[in-house]
Amino acid sequence: MRELLRHPIHTSEIVVGGQNNLIEGLKITCTGNGLSPGGSVIQVAGNGNRIRNFDISVRGSFPYGYGDLFGKGGPDVIKHKKHSGFLVTGSNTQVYGCRLIMRSYGHGFYIQQNAANIHFENCFVEGETRTTDDVLTETSGPAFDVSFRTWTANREGKFIVTPGYTKSLCEDGFRTYGGISNVSFKNCTAKNTRGGFELRTNNGIRLENCTTIGTERAYWVGNGAIVKNCKGDAAYGPLLFVEGSNVKVDITFVPTNSDRKVHALATIQGHNNKVILSKSGKASEKRQLPILVGYTHPEHGESMSPYSEGSCTNLYLVNKTGMPVVVGSKADN
Repeated sequence: MRELLRHPIHTSEIVVGGQNNLIEGLKITCTGNGLSPGGSVIQVAGNGNRIRNFDISVRGSFPYGYGDLFGKGGPDVIKHKKHSGFLVTGSNTQVYGCRLIMRSYGHGFYIQQNAANIHFENCFVEGETRTTDDVLTETSGPAFDVSFRTWTANREGKFIVTPGYTKSLCEDGFRTYGGISNVSFKNCTAKNTRGGFELRTNNGIRLENCTTIGTERAYWVGNGAIVKNCKGDAAYGPLLFVEGSNVKVDITFVPTNSDRKVHALATIQGHNNKVILSKSGKASEKRQLPILVGYTHPEHGESMSPYSEGSCTNLYLVNKTGMPVVVGSKADN
């Protein structure tokens, strides 16, 4: 019945607007699929709040079942109504032991409006996935109605859903927007989300002992990021995108032997970066997933889209994964 509220776009259902609160043990479950024009289940907007042990199940978006194949909110092939989980816009927020189950097209945990000094610890977010092959079997519905036309081109330059890939049905597990500064994550996990940790801000990102499972892209970092003792797989998409400079990354690759199309283990651009990529255990990966040095991420991060070359200088790379390294023409030193 959310539609009956007729509230403005991007309005959250619950807003913590005060300061220095401790709120603990809240369980929120969305029932049905009532829609609204954006917004999240909960927004922490005040300064200095601590949130502990929340359990949130998110539903209520349109269309659901395709991820971002048909747009992200503009430009769109299909007009979206998103519903996200946990939004932070207030500085000095601490989030401990919170769990999100995403059955909606929207972000899990995300930070906006120049919030600073944010800490997440022992948090978990899980979406669900669907193969593009399954999408293409539809004989009615939103995707069929637009002839499966996508908003980004595939590697052949065609705007069409391409078989062989797996899409998350939600957006990113942990995401930053804009001038966010000093954000840390410890012992956090993203499973079956589009991006695991998409943290492209350039102001003090720190990750320690974090994990990604079955994401379209696991870790995506900008300038000055530190990623320590983290791990993830490349079942459905790349393990790492580095697009910034002065980055220090230490990630362990977990082989899965997925049959899905993945075109790279990592892409690295930028300057003065240190990247250490190890492999977990003795298991091997049957696919060849190259580490692309001097390459950009694909357009909009979409796995079906092609990669381009980008400047990369003064890189220190340690590759213990057994995967090949491809060095582009714009890489030097």
